[in-house]
Amino acid sequence: MVETASTAKIAENKSKEMLSFFKWKTYPELLENRDYLCQDIERHFLETDYDKHPLDMVFSYIHPYTGKTIFFYSDLKSYTAASISPSRLRETLNSLGKSIACARDNEQWRIDFSDPEYLGEVRGLLFLLNHDGDYSSDVLSKLNVVAKFEKEIHRNTSSVISVENLHIDAGQFVHMMDPTVIVYMQTIREDIKRLRGSSKFPMGSKNYYFFYPNLEIHRTQGEEVNFPATIETLCGPYLIIGNYLTEQQDPEDSDKTIKFPPSFIVYYRLSGETQDEFLFLIDQLARFQMFNNKKLINVRQIHLNPHQNAEVNFNNALQEYNRIWSVNGLDPIGQNQLTFNQIPNLEKKFLSAPLNGARHL
Repeated sequence: MVETASTAKIAENKSKEMLSFFKWKTYPELLENRDYLCQDIERHFLETDYDKHPLDMVFSYIHPYTGKTIFFYSDLKSYTAASISPSRLRETLNSLGKSIACARDNEQWRIDFSDPEYLGEVRGLLFLLNHDGDYSSDVLSKLNVVAKFEKEIHRNTSSVISVENLHIDAGQFVHMMDPTVIVYMQTIREDIKRLRGSSKFPMGSKNYYFFYPNLEIHRTQGEEVNFPATIETLCGPYLIIGNYLTEQQDPEDSDKTIKFPPSFIVYYRLSGETQDEFLFLIDQLARFQMFNNKKLINVRQIHLNPHQNAEVNFNNALQEYNRIWSVNGLDPIGQNQLTFNQIPNLEKKFLSAPLNGARHL
């Protein structure tokens, strides 16, 4: 039990460290690994004597567009490439769906994480931790997740997970961070550390932010520096980090200062297989007005198996974009304003040993 508890605590601490970098709020250890009384026993525990929902951890953030606090009722599970199965995953997602349905109405949960009036939204989060370093494919690629089970179509398919049978109430969400997402997040965090070590990115959480454009329908709310990387952004095709103009002491010479001009890093998750995908990305950045004021933008690709022509496709897309939108010989994107790098060393190992017992998939 000591070894199991120790490994579990490592997973919890690493999860908190990583998500803190992405500006998610974490909570004291006192509020970890607790059980909360079920609010609908007849529906959730009809055939058992148990009456509580387990909780590993809670994270939260204020959504940049809605201004609403999003709470993540989180389940940390250990995973190897060979151990994942539809039945185990279905059981875990089922449990999360029931847990978040009850959390909204559980007075003690509201006191612990929100307030008795409860102003916010509770979502489920399955955090799949890897300890064998095998990230050859994401979890969903091995499973067939469908909105509704159709006997004639799915009767001979053992890997089907039907969303309608997961006990997730209408209007609620259960998210899954599988190992490929966690590799992506860990690699971003470690890459920023390396950039800071080479004085290419400023130190301090108040000197960087996650970029969200003002859209036609949605406008951002709150202070930009506090915006988190939302779950949708972390699981999406790219994530944009900006840094503010700042000056900091040179770590190698206390008499010198290093000036960091405002700039952007775009962490890109796709393979780079086609020129068109990069042309779409560049067009999106232009729509967000990110090329205004000549700010430097560095696209940094993080992918398990990047296409061999990814960099060529990016450069061709940049040339094509400038050709299309050039006015009187002036390119909309200046020379060296938009650059591309691949990050070869992915952070593939989150745990050195599995989480045993009920916490192991």
